[in-house]
Amino acid sequence: MTISAQEYIKIFNGYNAQSSEYVYTTEASTGADDGWYSADYDDVLVGIYVGTLNATSVDYRIEGRGAGNYTDAIDLYSDSLTATSGAAEAINIVEKVKEIRVGLKITTTATPNNTHVGLILTESA
Repeated sequence: MTISAQEYIKIFNGYNAQSSEYVYTTEASTGADDGWYSADYDDVLVGIYVGTLNATSVDYRIEGRGAGNYTDAIDLYSDSLTATSGAAEAINIVEKVKEIRVGLKITTTATPNNTHVGLILTESA
């Protein structure tokens, strides 16, 4: 496979997660239309890294939605990171969706929770 274009989008950069509800932006937005990015690429990779975690765990949910009449969010992947430092995941999204977003929440309030989330979006030649 030859890469013709690649884009990196940083969603959370050292974000200190404090909510027990899923948030989709650094402004702690929880709305149905918050935090969406185009996923109209050949390959979509989501990277999650927790540098410091003082909460019991940080849960994350990757959601997708289609275009036109298919705009309801669907859960593509969910998991938790529980290590106190250095926990990381890379998730290759194989489902073809028009848009994607990543939500974070914690189970118990404790600070800091230093979380990084990014998208690597790739087009093949």
